[in-house]
Amino acid sequence: MKSAVYALSPFILFSWAVLLEIPFAGLLLLVCFCLMTYFGVWAFHEKSKDRAAFVALATGAVLAFYLHRWLLDPVLILLSP
Repeated sequence: MKSAVYALSPFILFSWAVLLEIPFAGLLLLVCFCLMTYFGVWAFHEKSKDRAAFVALATGAVLAFYLHRWLLDPVLILLSP
């Protein structure tokens, strides 16, 4: 839980970038969250690298599922022909 809270800090600090609809800001924040969660679980909880990767990807997928309109819709609009 501690590593997830630390990983959410860029989300909170840079949410203005997503609200201003800066391209790929939400996707970049999601990648940043996954990386920070990975290193946090690996360092704070002393788990193996594969377990830390699973936790980072699973929490990133849950976050993307719940916030998909906020994070991924601007990306999909830009990439659509």
